[in-house]
This record gives sequence, structure tokens and C-alpha cells, in this order.
Amino acid sequence: MLACAHYNPAEEEAALQRMLGSGVHGLLVVPTLIGSPDPAAVVRHLAGLPVPTVLIERGLDGHDDHADHVRTDHRAGGYSAVRHLAALGHNRLALLTRSENPTCEPVSRGFQAAVSDLDLTVVPPFSAPMRAWSPQVAEDNVRRITGEGATAAVCFGDKEAAFVVSAARRLGLAVPGDLAIVAYDDEIAEMAEIPLTAVSPPKRTLGRRAAELVLQRMREPDLPVHQIRLRPEIVVRRSCGAAQRETPS
Repeated sequence: MLACAHYNPAEEEAALQRMLGSGVHGLLVVPTLIGSPDPAAVVRHLAGLPVPTVLIERGLDGHDDHADHVRTDHRAGGYSAVRHLAALGHNRLALLTRSENPTCEPVSRGFQAAVSDLDLTVVPPFSAPMRAWSPQVAEDNVRRITGEGATAAVCFGDKEAAFVVSAARRLGLAVPGDLAIVAYDDEIAEMAEIPLTAVSPPKRTLGRRAAELVLQRMREPDLPVHQIRLRPEIVVRRSCGAAQRETPS
């Protein structure tokens, strides 16, 4: 059984109850924690359901979390994006993100940690909800960050990165010559007008591992709590100036 609750907690709970009422033996859940007044209570509720339940891409950092989950290490992904650009000689970077989602914050933490560890300089970051991003917003930010000396940017996610590439072109800037870009998500990155180098979460592997875990939990109810982090990789294309490991189609 499949259900999409559109990040509506009431719809999520109704869908869970329908599934439980239908007699499912296990659940894979991507719950809405962003905006919840008590995310820990949501996780405790899910961990206490009467059937084995595994969370996908969700969990609690720094809390007493007893739920099984399989997550991408987005902090490591943000760190890797900066390290990749630093290896290409960039030492003044920008971070442009889509806010109001659970991925933005760990990507930003990884970015800032790498900037600190590698002794790089960062111009003031920009973050806005998806609905607020537009070609004009991207153009304003490209003008700002290049004016402040940034030669590279990490952009979460792909759509926002594509906006930035198009904005750079309109301003007469070359990508990656004047502004190197690493996108974060790798869902549509290769479809941008300049195929985007991107941090690529292992989404297929993540789903498979989550399904394997819930099946194992069904067979072994006393299995210790499993909390699995998968590290994303960087897929090199044309937007960062590195040698390509694959040829875009």
C-alpha cells in the first residue's frame, strides 16, 4: 500500500491508521518533522506503532531516538561539496539553498564545517522557500555573490542550481569559468543547460536498505535498533570545472 500525505501531519496519521486497519505487517514512513511543535513526540509515536516501522530520511539529531531509520548523511554531503570545490582551487564560496525542508539544515552545517576546517572564506549565504525562488532571485544572488568575490557556489537543490546557471548566463558570466557550481540532490541536475556536478544521495540504495530492515525487523522483533547513515557521492559533470567521470547525454 502507498500513500502520500503532502507533508500534512493529519493526512499522515489518517494514512497510517488506514494501513494499520488493513492489516499491514510493516511500515516505511517519511514523516513530517519540520514545523512540528514536538518532533520527538512524532518519532516516539511512530516507534511505538504495533508493527515494525522504519523511517526513511528522517530522525532526531541529539535526541533520545529509539526509532529504526535509514538516512542520507546530508551533513557529509555538504562537506564533500566544499572539499571538492576547494580541491579545484576555489577559496571564496557561496551557499544558496531552498529552505523549509529537512535537508537544508544538515547540508548547511556540513558546508560551514568544511569552510572552517579548510580555512576558506564564505560570502553571506542565501536561503528561501521553493515558492520564493525565481529567475530574478537567482540573478540578484549571482550578481551579489560574484560582486563579493565568490568564484564557486553550492546550491541546494537542482532546480535552484539551474536557476543560478541561467542567471549567470544572462549576466554574461561563464559556468564554470567565472562561477563554478555544485548542485545538491541530483534528481534533474544532468538536464540543466550546463549539466550540473551534483552531490547525489544514494536514493535507490536507501530505499532498498529500509525495505530490508523492515523485513528483518518482522523476522526478528528483538533486533537492536538500527540507525543507518549512507554517504552521498559527487557526480562530476560540466558545471564545476573538474575532469568528467562520465559523459552527459
